[in-house]
Amino acid sequence: MDNQHHNVHLLLGGNLGAVETTFQKVIHELEALECKIIKSSGLYESPPWGFEAEQSFLNQVLLISTSLSPQELLKTTQIIENKLGRTRDIESKGYTSRNIDIDILYYDDITLELNHLKIPHPQIQNRRFTLLPLVEISSGFMHPIFQKSNNELLEICNDHSTVTKK
Repeated sequence: MDNQHHNVHLLLGGNLGAVETTFQKVIHELEALECKIIKSSGLYESPPWGFEAEQSFLNQVLLISTSLSPQELLKTTQIIENKLGRTRDIESKGYTSRNIDIDILYYDDITLELNHLKIPHPQIQNRRFTLLPLVEISSGFMHPIFQKSNNELLEICNDHSTVTKK
């Protein structure tokens, strides 16, 4: 770990169990690992994206400050997911219902492409449920690849699913 602090946007999502309580537990776990929460969006409800499910999803974006590297942060978020009961269906080829999912959206303004981690998250511009909470807390933040603000990405997003703030 370096001592430099990095600004990271995380997306929390889930549609199983007490999702709001799970989100609070994620925040508590992050803070216990010296990740400072700078801002958090409201909660947004949306239909499943990329698959069918009866339960709607809740999503929330957090802006955190951390000294963890991108790889360390990914490992940390996966540990938190597992601790909170996330199970991954290795048989499933696509998206599935889950109690918690933590995605790294942006890490400062870097781009990174590894087998298991891509920054910025490759689906930001395609997901209204990600862009709405992102715009709430970081509307002017520039996507490092597209060179468009989150607000501009929302304006041109082709996802027209209904996303409502709770």
